[in-house]
Amino acid sequence: MSSTIGSHFKVTTFGESHGPACGAVVDGLPAGVIIDQAKLQKYVDRRRPGQKHTTSRKEADFVEILSGVYKGISLGTPLAMLVRNREARSQDYQELASVYRPCHGDYPWQLKYGWRDPRGGGRASGRETVSRVMAGAIAEQFLEQYFATIESEHRFGVVAWLESLGSLCVKYAPDEFEDYLEHLTREEIDASIARCPQRKLEPLLEEALSEAQSNGNSWGARVVFAVRGLPPGIGEPVFAKLNSRLAEAIISIPSAKGVEFGQGFQLCSLRGDQANDCWIPSSDDSAGQPRLATNRQGGIWGGLSTGATIWGRVAFKPTPSISLPQTALNTEQKTQTISIKGRHDPCTAIRALPVLEAMLTITIADLVLAGELSRMEQLTISN
Repeated sequence: MSSTIGSHFKVTTFGESHGPACGAVVDGLPAGVIIDQAKLQKYVDRRRPGQKHTTSRKEADFVEILSGVYKGISLGTPLAMLVRNREARSQDYQELASVYRPCHGDYPWQLKYGWRDPRGGGRASGRETVSRVMAGAIAEQFLEQYFATIESEHRFGVVAWLESLGSLCVKYAPDEFEDYLEHLTREEIDASIARCPQRKLEPLLEEALSEAQSNGNSWGARVVFAVRGLPPGIGEPVFAKLNSRLAEAIISIPSAKGVEFGQGFQLCSLRGDQANDCWIPSSDDSAGQPRLATNRQGGIWGGLSTGATIWGRVAFKPTPSISLPQTALNTEQKTQTISIKGRHDPCTAIRALPVLEAMLTITIADLVLAGELSRMEQLTISN
């Protein structure tokens, strides 16, 4: 079983939902990166359980750095981190040890490995994503420092927000969506309990989430992501295109079921002259780089970043762990009615937003390091 992603910026995650801890090892981080523990903790706190309209499992998720950092500076050696699991309730899953839950990995895992951890799903649990977020926080600090000297219309940053939950959907005023892509901040997004930028929707979202939580049900959702300040040329054609690598990373997130870049599936109904983005001459303040008149394609051409904001959408399925009666198959190949106990999110997408941001950032960090090897003049030998 592989739990590693990346070729140059490698991230290995470990731990089970109800094991002693979950953690990540980042290998390939250059030496000399300033590691801000407070920023790292803040990044991880955005995913922390126990917040309103999330699982009631209350984990502090205090990040312990075990190696790879000395006096706040990366050493270039493997950087290991973990958070302890303090509030697991394994007894909630005793009755499900012999049952394959609907839309979980229980049955295929059992067939593949001949053995599985039934406590909260083990490695297949959403709890595993805390490891990704820790690694994403390190990747973000590296990229912010790497891009600090590169002139760009925007400082490097990644944001994601909830666009729809069930039938509730953000309705954008003219130019509002483009403004969100370029300027919406995490602080503005996090000010909403559902991480939706339109506060007028909050009462309806609150009602829908409260109803699902009290009824033991869940909702699916669609989210938008935006990657700003990425210079042109990031990506590795042909099989490591920026969009293909990002898509792989996104779909690895539990409950993620679909991804599109730019207008994605809407492009199917357009003509070429309606779908194409065109370059226009640079303005005086853009360091001579041309810019795009439109960004329907999502900031990626030919598998490489164009310098425009990279954006797209991700579909998340409803949380499959619901307490409503469901028909399940047991280990004796008989059906039975189950009601899943435990503590689960009424909508996984809300806490998945920091995970999405982390996976985008981890992938970009890997491709940035790969890009450093793409031209002879970029290779230097120090004395």
